[in-house]
Amino acid sequence: MSRLTWAKAKPTLAGLFAELPEQWPTRLAPVHLARLQAPSIGNDWRLTHAFDEAISAACTAGEVAHEMAAFVFPPLVAGFHLEDPQAQMRAKWQAQCTTKRLPAVAAGDFASWLGSQGETPSEHVAAWLEATGGAAKPAPPTAAPAPAIADRPAAASRWTPDRLEELRAYREAHGTTKAAEWAGVSPARVRALLPGDKPQPKGYSAFSPRLK
Repeated sequence: MSRLTWAKAKPTLAGLFAELPEQWPTRLAPVHLARLQAPSIGNDWRLTHAFDEAISAACTAGEVAHEMAAFVFPPLVAGFHLEDPQAQMRAKWQAQCTTKRLPAVAAGDFASWLGSQGETPSEHVAAWLEATGGAAKPAPPTAAPAPAIADRPAAASRWTPDRLEELRAYREAHGTTKAAEWAGVSPARVRALLPGDKPQPKGYSAFSPRLK
């Protein structure tokens, strides 16, 4: 199955592999994925290029899990002379190949991102997913909302003496920052509500230095 679907996809990826693998690769670069997902319409490559840019940007932004890998591309123009011996032709061809480090995306990771974009895998991408056992990975669970702090005093426009006493006791036990979180106000508000709780300067001590 994988070999047949890969053979069918090869023409779509023509010119993008210096050495075509025998069957579906486990990872592909954005340029490969763009051709598989949005093949050219005749000689119109605009949509393909747009997909290539979008996938590359998503990799750069960390939206698509990937690894950086070296991809070898064949020369655009061979320019060989037919009279050259086979070894010389081979050497010239290899000299013109270009190696680029590009994001290498696994099937499951690409499927997950594609689904998040509201896109359905194309025929070739679906074949790649099936051949490599790739499947869209479930989205990470969203963080549950933080539970309300137990026994937090109800919001009110006025602080009664009893509530201030509770706030004072909580501040003495846990500090200003924790007390602010517990009461649902800022630390500055706590200090304003409890101005008398600031440390008071100690009186004269026989052990304190003094001027004579």
